[in-house]
Amino acid sequence: MENGGGDASAAAWRFGAANPAMEAARSQSIRALVYRVYACLDRGDARSVAPLGHGDPAAFACFRAAPAATGAVVAAAASGAHNSYAPAAGIAEACSLCDNAFAGEIPDELHNCTALDVAYLNNNNLDRRRHSTVA
Repeated sequence: MENGGGDASAAAWRFGAANPAMEAARSQSIRALVYRVYACLDRGDARSVAPLGHGDPAAFACFRAAPAATGAVVAAAASGAHNSYAPAAGIAEACSLCDNAFAGEIPDELHNCTALDVAYLNNNNLDRRRHSTVA
């Protein structure tokens, strides 16, 4: 081991042989994959193509925020009533809305929990739930 403690060979990591598929995937960048997809396009097709990997949805009208949403954000910012941090336990109204919206999709023990509670419960119980279900 490092720092003079113990046998150096005992501390060595022993990973298996490299997986060729993983090595090939690691060598590809997102940009390279996007260019490969573009190379497959039919140049004779007149339809427009949304640029993959562009990253900025503001360039496309179909990704604009609804006027009501924009107005609500402006009104909230202008009112000064919301210029503070949310409580650590979350905003009760938002928690309740999320709880109701996902009632059938999340386990009962996660209802009315903070994000930290959910993360803790998921980390400690998710593997047990996965392994206890019969496929």
